[in-house]
Amino acid sequence: MFGNNIFVAYKNFQSLLSKVYGRTYNRNELNKGRHCLLKPVEGNTPSFYCVFKREVFHSFYKQFETFCGLNPDASKVGASINEFCLRRVIQMDVDYLVFVYPTRAYFVYPRQFYNFAKIHRLIRSQDRNNVYKTGDYTGRQQKVSEITVSNPLSALNNIFDLKEFQAHKPTHSKNDVGNGNQSLLTGF
Repeated sequence: MFGNNIFVAYKNFQSLLSKVYGRTYNRNELNKGRHCLLKPVEGNTPSFYCVFKREVFHSFYKQFETFCGLNPDASKVGASINEFCLRRVIQMDVDYLVFVYPTRAYFVYPRQFYNFAKIHRLIRSQDRNNVYKTGDYTGRQQKVSEITVSNPLSALNNIFDLKEFQAHKPTHSKNDVGNGNQSLLTGF
């Protein structure tokens, strides 16, 4: 539905938003193009922070065995985002965090995603250090052990097509929810 490369996926999702809300969205790419912020050009329309992923977090159940054992109805796969990026999304007051995969997308309130992970201890430091180029254009590299925030996919809203997305069109404020007490069984 969305496409196998980042540019096509974001363009298709941006087009979907324009159809649903009848507004034009500006796209601001971040994090080496793997993330993008979609903000409406005008009007009181939600903003979206999109994270492109080639596939779901397949080892979610291995990383969070205790959670999966206590919550057998939770999906065994998940979605994750760097904690620094998630905090930035919350500070920017973005309405929705969207994980865009080649065939579907999942969305959630950013604060809800973070609070759910904190309550259920789904925040971890990655086992390996990621090597990044420093931002000073010298070509130097820096090792960083990333902290990631995860949720099972069953805690997110799934978008399959325009009809389903319209059914989830927000009717309340992102500040009305997000205390992290929602049950996985309520069909987020």
